[in-house]
Parts: sequence; structure tokens; C-alpha cells
Amino acid sequence: MAKRRRRIRFRPPGVKPGGKVGPWGPFRGRLGAQWWIASIVVGLVLLAFTAWFFLRGTRPPPPWQPVATVDEIQPGEAIVRTGGVVVGRLEDGRPVAVRQNKDCPVEHTESRLRDCEGNLYFLNGDPETTGAEPLEPVPVQVYRGEVYVRP
Repeated sequence: MAKRRRRIRFRPPGVKPGGKVGPWGPFRGRLGAQWWIASIVVGLVLLAFTAWFFLRGTRPPPPWQPVATVDEIQPGEAIVRTGGVVVGRLEDGRPVAVRQNKDCPVEHTESRLRDCEGNLYFLNGDPETTGAEPLEPVPVQVYRGEVYVRP
């Protein structure tokens, strides 16, 4: 006669199917509260890791170009870069960029921008001199300490 295989059980011996053990539902009485608390903690850790993985910043794709690092530009100063882009940082630390006119270059003087006609501009391109046209703003993005612009 063939030997009968032992059946694998998923519940403790003596507990009926669907039986309630303890206050937490089926079979929770044996495991204790630390098991369901630990499962919630593990779920929150997995959720936080997934959110970090999918929501972290990525390097801007072309046509974005790196022009400077954030450390190169002090607050209240600007750097004139090739391609007619002037990159600066406002007093609160936010980076800004403007496009200078091709026929009238811009230079940085005392936390302001000055064009070839002597007009003064704030770092964000707004004119300080009355009657002057504002400079064209350029989109700026910071990724891992590098300032990118889209010319």
C-alpha cells in the first residue's frame, strides 16, 4: 500500500477554516500587534522609496545647455555667457537668465546690467531706466548644482 503524503497546512492545528483567533482577525492573535504594525511601516518605506525614485529630478534634455554652476554666481551678481545669455542670481538665491540684444551687448555693473546705450536693468531683465525695453527672459533650471538654460 502506498504511503500517504502529509498535507501542508496553512493554519495552526485545531483552527477551523475562517475561524477567528484573537482580536485582529484570522490568525492575528498568535502573531501579535507588532506584525501588522511592521507591515504598515514596511509599506510606508516602500512607498517613500518609490516616490523618491520616480519623482527625483532628471538632467534636462537638449536643447537645455549647462552654462554655470550655482557656486560660480554669487547672489546679486551675473555672468555673461557665450550665445548672448546673461546668467545671474537674485538676492534670494534664485537663478535668472536673460538674452542680450545682438547689436547691443550687456555687461554686469554693481548688481545691475548695463547695455551699450547706458540703460540699466535689474538681473531679471526688467528695465531700471525709464523708456527702455525689457530684456528677453530665458528659461532656467537647476540640476545637481548646475544651471541650465534653454536658448
